[in-house]
Amino acid sequence: LSAVHLTEVLGLADQYTLDGLKHVCENVLVHSVEIDNVCALLRHADQYMANELKRYCLAFILKNFDQVAYTKSFDELSSIPTLLLEVTRAAATKERDGRRSNITPGAMGGTL
Repeated sequence: LSAVHLTEVLGLADQYTLDGLKHVCENVLVHSVEIDNVCALLRHADQYMANELKRYCLAFILKNFDQVAYTKSFDELSSIPTLLLEVTRAAATKERDGRRSNITPGAMGGTL
């Protein structure tokens, strides 16, 4: 099945509370994540409360942000402001944490 069809099955599994099927769909969809579809999969994961898929998509976006940010799918996240805010906050946190890890004790003029 394609990722598009699997997201439809994921939605049905969520609607009919078929948790086993929902989990299987999430596991298969994780292996379908690509630069061009990650934001669409993130939207579906958020909509259907597929938390494992959502976490994976967020991590994938952060790891590949320089490419994902210029896709049409990323632009479409603007239709879901809360989700776009979540991505933005995760990116800001990653950036902040990255800067912290690059600070050496001598760089601040003292010791830590």
